[in-house]
Amino acid sequence: MREYLAQNILHALVAAGVIETLLRVWRLTDPADRLAFRLLALTLPLAVAPAFWIVAPFRTGPAFRDTLALFSSSHWEVVRIGRVGAGDLLLWAAMAAGLMLFVRDIAPLMRGRQSHDDRGVEPAGDDPLSEMVRDLARRVGLAARLRVRLLEDAAPVLYATGITSPTLVVSRGTLARLDELELRATLTHELAHMSLGDVLFGWIVMAARTLMFFNPIAQVVARGVVLELERRADDTAARVLQAPGALADGMERLLGARVRRGEQPIERTFDGLVLGLAFTGRAAALARRCGRLRAGWPPRRLARPGLSVGLTGVALAGLLFFVV
Repeated sequence: MREYLAQNILHALVAAGVIETLLRVWRLTDPADRLAFRLLALTLPLAVAPAFWIVAPFRTGPAFRDTLALFSSSHWEVVRIGRVGAGDLLLWAAMAAGLMLFVRDIAPLMRGRQSHDDRGVEPAGDDPLSEMVRDLARRVGLAARLRVRLLEDAAPVLYATGITSPTLVVSRGTLARLDELELRATLTHELAHMSLGDVLFGWIVMAARTLMFFNPIAQVVARGVVLELERRADDTAARVLQAPGALADGMERLLGARVRRGEQPIERTFDGLVLGLAFTGRAAALARRCGRLRAGWPPRRLARPGLSVGLTGVALAGLLFFVV
């Protein structure tokens, strides 16, 4: 078990370092491309160690560690602090950090946060809001039947929820705070999450985080995955409406004031899960998202993203084979 934990953390560290370097060297700005690469950094550490133990059990032997391995965690056991090896101390410290990040991000769920999902009313079919949502859902390619729940709350509330029964929850406070173009842009952002399957994907990311609750690198990478999902929904909304500036303005109106005051954000995506964001550095993250919509949009895509991601995955798996 100790070897698996140590290798998982080491593999995550190497994978994250390689991926972050490639993102910067290749200057990738498209969130769909960046998401694919970040998913490599998240999933490879979870998959390769068990596969290597099955197909190459000799990796755990001293001959491989001493002659072929690029890095072996067992060498840290030579250094001892009292009766405890430095490797064990580093492993325990890393596991404590991973658990802290994991618990911090799912704490709202563990406290049983109140949901708005069953509150409010469903507007009539000929209501202007319903008609607007239907039009925008068609434009983002959302084929599933969509429910809209309108809350009487004066506070701005806007989020997407539901896997089998997708629901868009919006409050009177949101309708009052935004002009028509800003409202259309922010609604399209949430509908984009639904059309791209981000609600289900969010649960899958949470499952991966749970399996690697002890791995601080994986927890940080998962936060990056969620940010790319948000940026991808930003880009979808901006592309559909050709109004990236309006989306930036709308997000700042809805989120900006509460973010600056340090309050709980009102935009809840992925079925209410705070999937690793915990809104640490939330003001800076929001500013970067709005800044790229105003000055860095549209992003430049890779010519062959599938091929690039596939080759990177194979090369990275080969590199991790020699990290034990």
